[in-house]
Amino acid sequence: MRVAVVVLLLLATTAHAEPWHKGRYGKNRIVHLSIAASGMALYIATGPLEDRLMADECRWCHPNALDVAARDALRWDKTSTAKTLSDFDAYGLTPLVSAGLVLAGTLEEPSTAALIDDLVPILESTMIARWASRSIKIAVGRERPDSHFLGVTDEANVSFPSGHTASAMSVAISAAVVARMRGYRSEPYIWAAGTLAALSAGYLRIAGDRHYLTDVLGGAAIGTAAGLTVPYLMERNLAVTPTRDGIAVAGAW
Repeated sequence: MRVAVVVLLLLATTAHAEPWHKGRYGKNRIVHLSIAASGMALYIATGPLEDRLMADECRWCHPNALDVAARDALRWDKTSTAKTLSDFDAYGLTPLVSAGLVLAGTLEEPSTAALIDDLVPILESTMIARWASRSIKIAVGRERPDSHFLGVTDEANVSFPSGHTASAMSVAISAAVVARMRGYRSEPYIWAAGTLAALSAGYLRIAGDRHYLTDVLGGAAIGTAAGLTVPYLMERNLAVTPTRDGIAVAGAW
């Protein structure tokens, strides 16, 4: 229902507002919308390639004492339930809560430009976090806990970092930063509810025996870094200039 209200208000106001691709931040919107959309599309399209690049043998095989203790304390008996809940949390609940609360702020002064300014940084943060976690997973080749202790062979050597946690934290943190930049009253609720939901996804990955504690902490660090950094790029005037040796990127910071 809220989404329908946003769409109706946008249709009502767009005719009288400056086009989203013009004005002070118009070029930046085009750049970041293109990066977010193409980056996410490429990430999805190259999914099968990830399976081929995964390490056949673990490069990081043995857990440390902290990870073993955390696994023993947090692992559920019904790991399949925890894994299902982690999927729902990371890719459903956290984005719904975080982006929904941002949209609640967007409703105060709705426009196509405001919608892009509010949602594109969240999408771009998530895209960057997913690419970073995928690349590190392939490079590190850490064995998953359920593979190490139980012999499970499904995606056995891509434990570090936790992609679910990286994705969830990038959504929650970027949404909170966007709300802070815009002065939305929903900001404290995003920091509280969004971050809690994201951290719960990390906990459920441990409970599902798919990740160690350090995997979750690594994913949280990646997601937090992306969420804190990317939204501010939407406020900058970046310029790509040809040079004799290639290209140069300049901007105001």
